[in-house]
Amino acid sequence: HICSRGSARPWLKMAKRAVGILRETYSTWERRVPLCPARVKQLVSGGTPVLVQPSARRIFSDDEYAAAGATVTKDLSPADIIVGVKQVGDEDLLPNKTFFFFSHVIKGQRENMELLSKVLDRNIELIDYECLTEKGERGAKRLIAFGGYAGRAGMIDSLRGLGQRLLHRGYNTPFVSIGSAYMYPSLEQAKTAISQAGNAFAAARPLGDVFPLTFVFTGKGAVSTGAQEIFSLLPHEFVEPADLAAAKAEGDPSVLYATVVQPSDYSERKEGGDFDMDEYCTQPDLYTPQFHEKFLPDTSVLMNCMYWDPTCPRLVTNEQMSTEWIERENKRLLVLGDITCDIGGSVEFLTRSTKIEDPFFIWNPAIQETSPSDGDGVLVLGVDILPSELPRESSMHFSDLLAPMIEVMSSNAPDSELSQVLDGACIARNGSLQPRFEYISHLANHAEQPTPTDATKQVQIRGHLFDTGLINKTLDLLEALGVEFSVDTVNVQPNLGFGRQIPSRVVISVPGNRAAEVCVSLKLQLENFPHANATVVPM
Repeated sequence: HICSRGSARPWLKMAKRAVGILRETYSTWERRVPLCPARVKQLVSGGTPVLVQPSARRIFSDDEYAAAGATVTKDLSPADIIVGVKQVGDEDLLPNKTFFFFSHVIKGQRENMELLSKVLDRNIELIDYECLTEKGERGAKRLIAFGGYAGRAGMIDSLRGLGQRLLHRGYNTPFVSIGSAYMYPSLEQAKTAISQAGNAFAAARPLGDVFPLTFVFTGKGAVSTGAQEIFSLLPHEFVEPADLAAAKAEGDPSVLYATVVQPSDYSERKEGGDFDMDEYCTQPDLYTPQFHEKFLPDTSVLMNCMYWDPTCPRLVTNEQMSTEWIERENKRLLVLGDITCDIGGSVEFLTRSTKIEDPFFIWNPAIQETSPSDGDGVLVLGVDILPSELPRESSMHFSDLLAPMIEVMSSNAPDSELSQVLDGACIARNGSLQPRFEYISHLANHAEQPTPTDATKQVQIRGHLFDTGLINKTLDLLEALGVEFSVDTVNVQPNLGFGRQIPSRVVISVPGNRAAEVCVSLKLQLENFPHANATVVPM
């Protein structure tokens, strides 16, 4: 059982604290580090002891850390602050410590509830990188992230896949010599290889009905920007969304054409009128998706880099792809580089994630199933830990952002702004969930209820549920009503960092004979939370 209550932060009580760096055990391919040797050297020079668990797998060697002044040891018990990247194994969850890592618990993810229970049982202060935002506010800009490197690695891998698909179609191009991002010793060497392939492609002046190649990028955040950075190494031209079809029909075969699309480009208001982003975020059902008609017919490579909420229409459905492939006999789409890796999400035929060592599968629209690697269909990239393919550069970037926080914490220097940031990201402290994360206990306790049946009804609550505390009160109310319920879906809005907060969404199943009562009670409660801008809708 996961309980909750809050209290003061322990690290403020101590004068000087040692820092420990975990070896990563979550994945064979996880070679990233939270603090690189250069930053460790700065910490040690400032008087902060640093302990590093030995690892022959990580991108920086034990010798590099030792040369930076760290103590290489399996035992991190002398450390007060322990930092890692991914979820921490049982034997490394030392009691009464402060931990930083990506815990993946804020949506009540069932597979990580055991980890959270151990965190609470062992009196661990857990600070989640995902929640480190400006002023500690949910929905504000994230202060630490790997997103740009996911975009870079995803674009490199997709170009490798493009070379393979073109070869399958009978076209030998320089892209076939491009490897996955992890195959290059550095990002710069990968960029050099891509530039060389692009120059050779332009010099060859390719001919064939698949040329010129056209790329569509979704989203304008760090992921999309990183992907576009790699694409721009090739002979290219960016065009306005409305000009993509003309570029396909009239463009130079030796140039790669690209456009960047937003919901306003592929969504139309059902009742007419101008597109409104705030309205689209809160009431996406008022809009009709048009991507499959406006852009899919003219797209060779779709780089999916956008945030997607399940209440929003899909970018491409299986049926739409099949219609394009069979009825319209248009097999232009060669590659889907789905960097978001939302399984069955905005692009429905991303049916599973893939591994770094086996990054692609083929989805055949004719039968709506996966096919052998040499079969007909769209090549799909679905790697879910793409930044791990560029471990050195992504670690250095991450370390530059994290180290200043760790330095302040270890030295116990007063910093009200940092305290605010850490309070917002602290999930657990002193054996309890922090107040803003108490909702996780409800999600965990109701996550294993039966799935909806004809005897149950689903109710959707949408709005600013977490930063206002509405989610806690909602789940308390359901328990007070004595209603048996299950939490079926939790979509926590992302930290987009451009001034707009996308509402969160929770779907709950309740007994059908009590659904009306539940809706009325929840709507009455909303009157006490006007800033949540929330709605309650029976589904």
